Amino acid sequence: TRNRKGKKVTAQNLIGTHEFVDLKRGLYAFVTIDDITLGPALGGIRMSSYRDLDDARYDSMRLARAMTRKNAVAHLPNGGGKMVIVGNPQTDKREALYRFVGESINSLKGAYIAAVDVGWDSIDLAAVSAHSPHVVGLARQGGSSSDTEEMTAVGVLAGIRALLAHIAQTNEVSLKDWYFTLQGIGKVGRHVGVHLYRAGARQMCISDVLEERARLLKRVYSHEGVKIIHPDTVFDQRSDIFVPCARGDILTNETIERLANADVCAIAGSANNQLAEPEERMAELLHERHILYVPDFVINAGGVVDCAEKLTGNYSPARTQKRVLEIGPRVRDILSRAEAKNCSPYFIALA
Repeated sequence: TRNRKGKKVTAQNLIGTHEFVDLKRGLYAFVTIDDITLGPALGGIRMSSYRDLDDARYDSMRLARAMTRKNAVAHLPNGGGKMVIVGNPQTDKREALYRFVGESINSLKGAYIAAVDVGWDSIDLAAVSAHSPHVVGLARQGGSSSDTEEMTAVGVLAGIRALLAHIAQTNEVSLKDWYFTLQGIGKVGRHVGVHLYRAGARQMCISDVLEERARLLKRVYSHEGVKIIHPDTVFDQRSDIFVPCARGDILTNETIERLANADVCAIAGSANNQLAEPEERMAELLHERHILYVPDFVINAGGVVDCAEKLTGNYSPARTQKRVLEIGPRVRDILSRAEAKNCSPYFIALA
């Protein structure tokens, strides 16, 4: 596989963004390898109908940078990377695409290892595995969901528990005393919602651009404490904790102001790249508005921890869950150090 300029990808130019094109079939993809200092770059494949190729390229770069941070904070032996595919994940998947993706990954000589992400599930990953060995996180029994989604949710819940313990200044907290707003009920968001319910959360506003997802989650609850809200109002709900589990770039000047006006005291969720750019300014603004922000690349690392454990060849569900639950103490430590320095936890996590 060659990039658009026809330059063969070699070991000497792996770091950076690689563009892959099949003009005959109209296939376009980007792989950004942000860093391989700690080991091969590990990150998911994302498929979306991007506005243009520049938008897709930029998304791969930001997502790969986030993976570098996520893997480093979680103490994984992997660098950060990401693949994005330009196309509609509902209509554009076919065997030619899977072959194209596999061959593109192979051209990077093992420097990038692919997993699932938005628009790309374990069925797609299994199809790619027929063309490339550099994938991880396949579903068991050929299902469409994988352990990575469940482990991401387990890590998010551990982080939320740590956040509430920090706010309440106690080691024992009950989720029934807190109000949550859950944005996004996709593969990970639904797991997060179920975990919140099982952990005792009794008051929650839930929202998704596909309302049927919200209705399906509401059926899980046996009480009236869950309310389905319109996606346009998700930043205006009076709640304690905002839980973003959808797309990134959601925390802007406008939405932060709306969250502050709704008396939201903290943000903790699974979505990647929650802070719009400039990220540093958005983190500062959250701090100025007295909204605690749990950095996404800290709290949502459960899935990549699961993938890294699978790469060892000696996978243990118990050991993996133990490592994922370490997200809780890590979050509380970051929040405590940020409080001591009177700064956003975002900057502590980056240090």
